Amino acid sequence: MIAQEVKSAIDELGIEWSGWSKNDSDGKQGIQYGALTVPLIKAVQEQQAQIEILQRQYVQVTFQNQELMKLVSTQLLKKNDAEVKLIRSDESNNDNQLDAVITSMK
Repeated sequence: MIAQEVKSAIDELGIEWSGWSKNDSDGKQGIQYGALTVPLIKAVQEQQAQIEILQRQYVQVTFQNQELMKLVSTQLLKKNDAEVKLIRSDESNNDNQLDAVITSMK
């Protein structure tokens, strides 16, 4: 079964590999496992390079995300401070108006 899977993968990738063979007399397929070592090592090296690229990208995106979170938090704090000042200003104006009404009633 493994030989058929290897052959399918080879055909799908469109590559020639001498490690796969087929016996024409009985139709059995085979793999020369010694010939499989070099392509597997190369595949692992390519995957490792991709992993390292993705790790660097992850670190960069994580840093950018932290910076954006800081920026959003700062903006929200500024907005909340402005709203609190506005509310306090309105309360102060209301207190002044209330004082004026109380004074006029005296």
